[in-house]
Amino acid sequence: MEREIKKSTRLLIGLHRELIFRQTSVNDAEPEAVKLADQLLRTVIEYERVQAHIQQQQAELGHAERKLRIAEQKAAQTKGSGAAQAANRLTPKEREERIKEIYGR
Repeated sequence: MEREIKKSTRLLIGLHRELIFRQTSVNDAEPEAVKLADQLLRTVIEYERVQAHIQQQQAELGHAERKLRIAEQKAAQTKGSGAAQAANRLTPKEREERIKEIYGR
């Protein structure tokens, strides 16, 4: 699955880069501000990762639910056709009579 980064996250990453660039290019850079900006970006990236994981889990759950519905439908059809087959089974004598009817023997 290809990861997509939301526009808002891309914007935040760009702003983060700009902030880091400005803070490191100034003589009186505040290391605490850089640490806070880094922590903020890491938190946002982790949030995005968790959201992507949740979406993937929801998609997998939906797929599993569809597979279950299909399996249940097939089981119901098989059960129904099995009952019909059991009702339509012929005894050997009935089978012989049917063959005679069909082939004229």
